[in-house]
Amino acid sequence: MQAEALVEKIKSLPPEKIAEVEDFGEFLVQRVGGRAPESSDSAKDETQKATMLREIAESMKANTFTGNPPRFTRDELHERR
Repeated sequence: MQAEALVEKIKSLPPEKIAEVEDFGEFLVQRVGGRAPESSDSAKDETQKATMLREIAESMKANTFTGNPPRFTRDELHERR
């Protein structure tokens, strides 16, 4: 999916769902050790919000599984060590 298409889909969501997408995007960036964009609360205008959404979309696109990702059984996922 193109980053622009993802941004357009995100823009069509209600504000509370956009906040969830932003939280998830920040989580993904932190999980891979990248730099999280500013919080939407500090965004001063629509341009900054669009930029943040684009950064989130690009980060999500850059962190996809490619090739042959590992497959786990239900038992392996719930294995406790």
